[in-house]
Parts: sequence; C-alpha cells; structure tokens
Amino acid sequence: MTLIANPYCTAAEIIRRAGKESIVAYSDHDHDGVADDEVINDAINEATETVNLYCRPRGYSVTALAASTLINRWTVVLAWYFLSINRGNPPPDALAVEYEKILKSLESILAGAALPGVATSNRPGMSNLTIDRRYPY
Repeated sequence: MTLIANPYCTAAEIIRRAGKESIVAYSDHDHDGVADDEVINDAINEATETVNLYCRPRGYSVTALAASTLINRWTVVLAWYFLSINRGNPPPDALAVEYEKILKSLESILAGAALPGVATSNRPGMSNLTIDRRYPY
C-alpha cells in the first residue's frame, strides 16, 4: 500500500526511534533481511488515521497537525506500536505503556482539551445568522 497524502511521520523517523533491527524484525515478511516498505507504509497510514480520528473532529487541519512536533512524535510511536503487533506478537512493555498514554491524550483532545501549539480551523461552532428568503439580494 502507498502512503496517504499527508502522513505525520516517515519511515526514517520510525527507524531512528525504534532501531533498524527491530523494524526489520517487525516488517520483514519475506525474510530477506530488509524491511518491507509496504508494511511500514501500512503502519504509518494507520497511525496517521488514528490521530485524524481523534483530532480532525475537533477542527484541527491536516496541515496544522502535520506541522506539529508532538503529533509527529505520537505518530512515530503509534506506527512503531502497530508494526510491533503486526504478526500477533505482544508489543514491548515500554512501548505498550507509551501507546496507552498517547491514546489517553488523544481521547482528551476529542473530549475538548486543546492540542498544545496547534491552532484549530476558524469555523464557527454555532451561528446566529438566519437567511430571509423573501429578499434575494
């Protein structure tokens, strides 16, 4: 699978955080000793869409989320987590704890907490404007 249009992290960032050997171990489905790009792309897509699931309903734009270093770090950890459970294995304990912390933070954002350093779009939450159709101009 190819990457979605605006991923919030890259494969290089995941490798830098997790280590090349662990990413190869998680994503080398054909056992040739090289990480499979499609498997990593799937994890990046899933992590990006997970962040979108919690943040986009609160009015955060894709470009604002993509520019956030916090979102980048969260997406790297989420993608690493999704890679680690890819074959049905349990994730490392420290990674599972970090994953749970990120999910709690995302849930609080969905519940109304502000995402630090990221502006929401300027759409109104409510409007008192009414249109009188009797006056076309």
